[in-house]
Amino acid sequence: MQDKQNIAQWIDSLKIAIIENNTSKTLELIQILPFDESLIRENKINDKEILEYLDIAKELISQVINKLEIQREETRQQLYKIKQTRKFLVE
Repeated sequence: MQDKQNIAQWIDSLKIAIIENNTSKTLELIQILPFDESLIRENKINDKEILEYLDIAKELISQVINKLEIQREETRQQLYKIKQTRKFLVE
C-alpha cells in the first residue's frame, strides 16, 4: 500500500535526519507530515497501524524538540560567554 510505504519512508527519513543532527532537514520533514484526515477517514490503513505510526512520529518529534531546546541553551551560554569576554576586553 502506497500510503503505508510513504509513512514508513517519512519515519525513516526523520530518524536519519535526527541521527545526522540535520536540523534543517528535520524541520523540513516535520512540515510535511504524511498523515492527513483522508488516510484515517477513508480507512486506507487500519486504526492500529495509524496509531503505531502516530506514536512513532510523536516520539521522534519529541526528540527533535529536546535537541532544539538543548541547542538553544548551549547557544544562550555561548552568547553569555561572548558578552562576558567582550565586557572584560573593553574594561
